Amino acid sequence: MEDSLFYLVILVAIFICIQVATMLGILVILRKLGGNLNCIQTLVEQEAKPAVSEVREAIVEAKEVIKIARGAAENLTGVTDTVRLQVEHVNSIIQETTDKAKVQISRADEVITGAIEKIETTSTNIQQNVLTPIQELSKVIQNISSGLNLFLGRRKNPVDKAHQDEEMFI
Repeated sequence: MEDSLFYLVILVAIFICIQVATMLGILVILRKLGGNLNCIQTLVEQEAKPAVSEVREAIVEAKEVIKIARGAAENLTGVTDTVRLQVEHVNSIIQETTDKAKVQISRADEVITGAIEKIETTSTNIQQNVLTPIQELSKVIQNISSGLNLFLGRRKNPVDKAHQDEEMFI
């Protein structure tokens, strides 16, 4: 058993040496990796700094554009509200004007209808009360004239009468 213990200790010593060697290898690799990471970090910082500053500038500009857009949106909302109120006002004025125009047209129609009726009534009255008596008077005067001409014995030449009728016609 002593021999086996001796072999076991040697075996453990070999495994410890392998483990130490592995750990040293990992340490070397980690140091190289750390150096490489430092180089990569430096490169990234050199390359990324301008990009980050450009992104920051773009964000600042975007914030300004957003502020301007908000102001424009507020102005547009105000203008839209004003236009809406003005359109409603104009619509109410148009409605009032239309209503008043309808009333005035109705009144004008009544006045014109009344005037036409009065003109027709007046025309009928003139014809009945003025023209009819004048025509009757004209016939009476014509008859009296014919009677006097007959009584006094004056006869007109039928040719003269035809000539006189033509002159009256013209």
